[in-house]
Amino acid sequence: MEQNMLRIFKDSLQTRLTELLNDKHKYMERISKPLNGQGPTDEADVGCFHHDRELLHILQGRNNKVVKEIRSAIDRIENGEFGICCACFGPIGLGRLRAQPTTVLCVDCRRELEFSSRTKAS
Repeated sequence: MEQNMLRIFKDSLQTRLTELLNDKHKYMERISKPLNGQGPTDEADVGCFHHDRELLHILQGRNNKVVKEIRSAIDRIENGEFGICCACFGPIGLGRLRAQPTTVLCVDCRRELEFSSRTKAS
């Protein structure tokens, strides 16, 4: 892959990483203090408060997963492994990388994985 294209992918991934890390700080602030700076005042408020905290934890967990995937993709760019399928070692199509720059599988290997997962579940 051309160096210019790799730089574009890396810049895009780093921008997304920065956004997610900023979101992480916002989530942590929301989780660590009561809503609106005050404690819940009745049972309904307590329920909403706990529900909101649970949702924030779920969102943070998802963001942590994406952060790891992005860091891994940046490492693959730096190591010259970006765009190479980890299963068949063939190239991952540019269209697939544009749609999902953190992917480690080409379309064919991804389909095969999904097919084998579905047949095992049946």
